[in-house]
Amino acid sequence: MAISNVLDKIPAEFGLVKLSENVGKVLDENPLINKIVVLANFVFRIAMMVTFMAALPFSILPSFLISVGASIFYRVTIERFCQYRFAILSCVEAGAYEIAKPALAALISGAAFSSLAAFGTSLALMTPFVIGGAAIISVTNQNVNEKYIKMHYVTKDTQKPYTPAGAPLKQNTNQQKKSCCSGK
Repeated sequence: MAISNVLDKIPAEFGLVKLSENVGKVLDENPLINKIVVLANFVFRIAMMVTFMAALPFSILPSFLISVGASIFYRVTIERFCQYRFAILSCVEAGAYEIAKPALAALISGAAFSSLAAFGTSLALMTPFVIGGAAIISVTNQNVNEKYIKMHYVTKDTQKPYTPAGAPLKQNTNQQKKSCCSGK
């Protein structure tokens, strides 16, 4: 029996659809929690890409290039329907992590502080990783904020932000729900 058949037999009130709707409502109303969840998904995706690169039987550069190719393929075929796009940025950050891994170990063990050259080398190796992390935080913040503003302040009639000073949040009832991967 296929797992999809088992999932279809779960009553709607206990199924994934209901759970997704409930979690979605919480995330839609709490942008800070939504940002934390999106960042956690980025971390998960980065960990998976690091694992994927380590599992490939090649050195870091060919493994990274294969991962980038796979991420681009995923981005243009599947992620084009999704609100948040993790594939390419997570893959690049996984590559930056591989570069920064010795520097992280040196910083944690204190070896990076043994000389100015060791410290400079550690900082240089950490730079792409730090820049990638900042980019992920910035993209997450921007994407969640844009979604929140569209949901609460943009009306269907004007398509312009509705932001009177001191006004309570205006629920946008004219906007249709958009599923991550439904293409609607």
